[in-house]
Amino acid sequence: PLGTDEPRESLASGGVRKRCPEEVKQARFFIYGLAGVILVAGLSWGVAAWRQSAEARARWTAATPVRPNLSPWPEPFRNRVIAAEKRLESPGDIAALGELSRLYHANGFLAEAEHGYRGLLKLDPKEPRWPHLLASLLADYGRLDEAMPLLNGTITLAPQYAPARLRLADALVKLNRPDDAATAYRNFLSVSPRNPYGLLGLARVDLETKHLNEAREKLRQAVEADAKFPASLSLLATVEGLLGNAEAADAARRQASLAGRFREAPDAWIEDLMNYCYDVYRLQVVASGLAESHNWQAARPLLERALTLAPENVATRRQLGKVFVGLSDYPHAREQFEKAVALDPHNAALYLDLVNVYRATDDLPATTRVLEAGLALSPDDAGLHYYYALALLVRGQLAEAVPHLETARRQSPDKPLAARDLIVTYFRLHRETEALAVLNDALVQNPDYPTFVIMAIHYRISKHDDKGAAKLLLHARSLGWTSEEIVNVVEEFRLTFGYLPE
Repeated sequence: PLGTDEPRESLASGGVRKRCPEEVKQARFFIYGLAGVILVAGLSWGVAAWRQSAEARARWTAATPVRPNLSPWPEPFRNRVIAAEKRLESPGDIAALGELSRLYHANGFLAEAEHGYRGLLKLDPKEPRWPHLLASLLADYGRLDEAMPLLNGTITLAPQYAPARLRLADALVKLNRPDDAATAYRNFLSVSPRNPYGLLGLARVDLETKHLNEAREKLRQAVEADAKFPASLSLLATVEGLLGNAEAADAARRQASLAGRFREAPDAWIEDLMNYCYDVYRLQVVASGLAESHNWQAARPLLERALTLAPENVATRRQLGKVFVGLSDYPHAREQFEKAVALDPHNAALYLDLVNVYRATDDLPATTRVLEAGLALSPDDAGLHYYYALALLVRGQLAEAVPHLETARRQSPDKPLAARDLIVTYFRLHRETEALAVLNDALVQNPDYPTFVIMAIHYRISKHDDKGAAKLLLHARSLGWTSEEIVNVVEEFRLTFGYLPE
């Protein structure tokens, strides 16, 4: 500037004014300060990010179950557990934690499964499967109070998933809260109308509160929805009995006995656990329940996995063979039964399984061959003697069949088929005295067995003993039989004697 001694260069010539030392210091200070701020900010962000990452790792580490001793378990199970743990070394893999938790749940490591599920409740709070699976685990071991909020949470997250509503209602019954249970069952039926499990639950509540007529109506609806549901039939028999309807109670009881054993309500999320199971016994039990309800296709893969885990397990091979029979796949059934026999040649039941396959395919030579092999190793088995007698009868060898039928009858007096066929064979051989002796003894042992009663009626009619035949017909009527055979024998009586018995 003018009036100063500061040296300057001509701007016109392109010169640049030189800064004074003070300005240089200020500029440097500014640059260093800005760099410091950036460095501090970067460090703070890095520390925060590191801290968040460490906290995330800590949360995932805390959610991961500690591996128990798996050395006795099959290698495929151990490998699957290790693989899931490896994926969990990097936080954020919900699928890996879900798989690990279900692996433990499906194979009976319940503390580890619970630990994993509780971690999933925090890390994946919008997925309804986790509270549902944990509630199932807790409820199965009587921890219903802990299961209740989890079931309610499942319903909130998945209001259309009916099994959660049914589990909630069942839990309320066990907690002795009938009014709440009735409401829960109605809520279940709102998403699964006419479901026999829901109707059965409401009927149980009605029975508990002494509303018998209401219970009967709901049970009748359940039977209409599923005529082969044994639980509703059994309870209907109880209710009819309490109402004084003995005949209806007996009818329901007979129907229940033919319906098989109780079946758990379908629950896809629980059933999916079997895809994680490596426990041979558990696989056998679940497959047995599926086979009982003729769900052969669902039982097959469980047994096939059990077989890969324990190829020499005879029970698994026998179960799988029966599944193939249910599927009418006789070649594969035969293969499984033959391998089972090779593993346990002294097990007479396995020979009978094979016999049933050979009979289904009309392979009489194979039937005879396997029966002779079985009798050589198990000479006192009633079943082998009975089926060998049937094979002889098919070939017309009646006299040769008699000792085998006698042995079968003597070894299994509670099973009437051998006695029935022995009576028929004696009559065909014109050995009437022996036939009558067996028939009279069979009537004493099984007085309500229809075939023996009908045989006796036929015999009395053939001997023109109308009084004896009428007495037996009265006995048959008291048993409530309505079969075509009874109708036919009554008509035979009328045609022979010209009247109907009172």
